[in-house]
Amino acid sequence: MLPDDGEWHGFRADVDDTSLFFRVKPSPGDYDVCCRAYKKDWLDDHMQKAEKGIRFIDSNYNDRFTIPDGGKIRISFVFELFHGFYLPSVSPDCLNF
Repeated sequence: MLPDDGEWHGFRADVDDTSLFFRVKPSPGDYDVCCRAYKKDWLDDHMQKAEKGIRFIDSNYNDRFTIPDGGKIRISFVFELFHGFYLPSVSPDCLNF
């Protein structure tokens, strides 16, 4: 079962050097399946590093803040103009654990 959603289910299948992630929604009238493939050793390495926390960095790769694996953040929709693009503003003040 995927977090915070009673309708979606997910599982992982490892085949040789590939990991397949399936997300399914077996609701009558709305059967939905998503499959993503990852290189198994890269994914395992990433998942092991994620256990130490997820880093948020700025455009110069400086750490802004870190949240624990499985933690949540709240993104405010205050937009700033940056080189012609509008970007959402993310702040550690908006952390929601």
